[in-house]
Formats: sequence, structure tokens, C-alpha cells
Amino acid sequence: MAVTVGLAGAGHRATDVYAPALASCPGARFAGIWAPRAQATGPLAEKHGVTAYERFEQLLDHCDAVAFAVPPAAQPDLAGTAARRGAERLCCLRFRSLSRKPAAACCTRRDRLARLARPAVLRWLAQAAAGTGSTRQ
Repeated sequence: MAVTVGLAGAGHRATDVYAPALASCPGARFAGIWAPRAQATGPLAEKHGVTAYERFEQLLDHCDAVAFAVPPAAQPDLAGTAARRGAERLCCLRFRSLSRKPAAACCTRRDRLARLARPAVLRWLAQAAAGTGSTRQ
């Protein structure tokens, strides 16, 4: 079962690292790209033959997992949006990048995200293990 993966972000790291990796990853299908600056998504999406989405929620409707290449401060809210939608999303982000100062605010965001995402991720993993997870085309 291939996992469809969307990319949130279209900056340098998304362009140089994430998009090429997603486009060439065996067992995954690159679903599309969304970025806070919509004008940045078009050229990157065209280069990789994927859809450029205008809204983050549209991207979520077309993928099983989301890789985040957006600033660390934006990641918890976006991942929280994915989790609150009730979709079985596997959110790929680095908690280390959330641990910058101020520590209290980062810990609060990280903990809130973990509480929101855990049930959805566990459901998705159980479905994937049972072979009943999404196979979006």
C-alpha cells in the first residue's frame, strides 16, 4: 500500500530537500504542495508534476501524511488542523525545531499537538497494519 504524502511549504528546504525526496520515494505517492505564500507553490508543483493547493485543508483531503517544511512556529497549528479534522494523518515534523525559546510556549504547543495528533496517528497506524488504511489515488 502506497502512502500519499503532501508537502506543506515551498521555500528553500522544501525545494531542495523535501520535494525531491518525496518525488523519488519508493512506496509513496507525492500528492501535492501547499504553502503560506501561494505564489511559491506553482513552480515547485509543476517541476514535480503534482498539484499546487490554495488551502491547507485541500491538501489534507488528498493525502495520508504531511511533511512540514514551514517555519517551526507554524508547524503545531498546521499539524493541529490536520489532527482536528479527524483524518488519519501522519504528520512528519521535527519536535527538536519546536524546542527553541521561549521554552514554555514551545512545550505547550508541542504537548497540545501530541494530544491532538496521537489518536489520529494511532488509528492510521492500526489501519495500515491491518491493510485497511487509505490508498488514495
